[in-house]
Amino acid sequence: MSVPWGPARVVMDLFTLYTVILFKGLALSVLWCAIWRLYSRHEAARHWMLANLAALAGGLVMVLETRAGPLSPAILGNTLVILGFFLNWTGLCRFFGRRAPWNATLISTLLALCVLIAFDDSRLMRNLVYALGQSVPLVLCLPLLVGARRHTGAPLALVSMLAVIAAIAVRYGGLVMHYAGELSDESYNAVLFVTLLTTIFGGFIWNFGFVLLVIERLHSEAHSLAVVDELTGLPNRRMFTARMEAEQELSAREGRGFALLLIDIDRFKTINDEYGHAAGDACLTHFSALVSGRLRQGDLLARLGGDEFCVLLSDTGIEPAAAIAGDLVELMGRNPLFYYGTTIPVTLSIGLAVWQPGHHASIAAMIEEADNALYLAKRRGRNRYALPEAAPRFVAPPSALRTVLRDR
Repeated sequence: MSVPWGPARVVMDLFTLYTVILFKGLALSVLWCAIWRLYSRHEAARHWMLANLAALAGGLVMVLETRAGPLSPAILGNTLVILGFFLNWTGLCRFFGRRAPWNATLISTLLALCVLIAFDDSRLMRNLVYALGQSVPLVLCLPLLVGARRHTGAPLALVSMLAVIAAIAVRYGGLVMHYAGELSDESYNAVLFVTLLTTIFGGFIWNFGFVLLVIERLHSEAHSLAVVDELTGLPNRRMFTARMEAEQELSAREGRGFALLLIDIDRFKTINDEYGHAAGDACLTHFSALVSGRLRQGDLLARLGGDEFCVLLSDTGIEPAAAIAGDLVELMGRNPLFYYGTTIPVTLSIGLAVWQPGHHASIAAMIEEADNALYLAKRRGRNRYALPEAAPRFVAPPSALRTVLRDR
């Protein structure tokens, strides 16, 4: 195929374009295979690997460029390419947590194959089916990408898919005009060349966008692992420390206090020894779900390690903080753990400290004060809360006297 391009003439035949498609499919298949092997939990990578393998297989078949019967290489190759486009859609659905639309994909691909066979002698109909088979799954991808446009890779994939849809439409329109005699052979070849290149490189770009989506997801997961406790799903010590520092800065600017509750589950080692470590884990998750469901919006429940937890109460003075501590002790006392037919009592010991400007030298000093109060609660018999022996009388601002717990 000779295509005019600038002052010179570039000779580009379909065999060369198909070869480019093959190398594209091979490279992207290897990339997604590597990602899938490394991160097997990300099922979308497998779908996108299969999408590129289908396009690769379709390109290999179409390179033969023969037409012999209803299952000619051209028809089989076009069907495989259409399947590959639909697999891009199924992968995107899985990436965003939706079920893979396998039924729609298989039915659409089989329908395309049947129509291609039925209209084997009509070039216009065959190309219309091929154009729709490529465009429809891309159109189905667009709402998913628009909904995720805040992610880095989504706009890139969105724009490239729109460009490919436009190129497919222009290519089919050029074919119709060529059949009607309104477009010369040379002009149609130019349209075909440009639109095919747009489709090829558009596929590269949206796959690159998918890679960026995966990288961003992996980064988010790594960040979650760094700041979230795996068993309970609560913030861990790192997030707790960062929040404490933020509260300290806010206190320095606005002159308001905040409270800290250090919490131990009483005789947790005994629970592990008598009922097993699985029961101990169930006890921790039971406590986490129960307490996090009762705290106020904006309060932070974190797991420091083992059976040690803490609650950070923003903009809260000693009176409401003591009321919250007392309610949590009572809450756990009323809600034992039911574990495989066994009732396991769960009680808490809580130490309380309140930050106020000028009283504490550092966050570490406040934590130490709450820790001393915690041991005071244990010495007094557990299943209770305690204030520091020399607790300052902090006068809370009016906002601190809001509802202590939800659904009290």
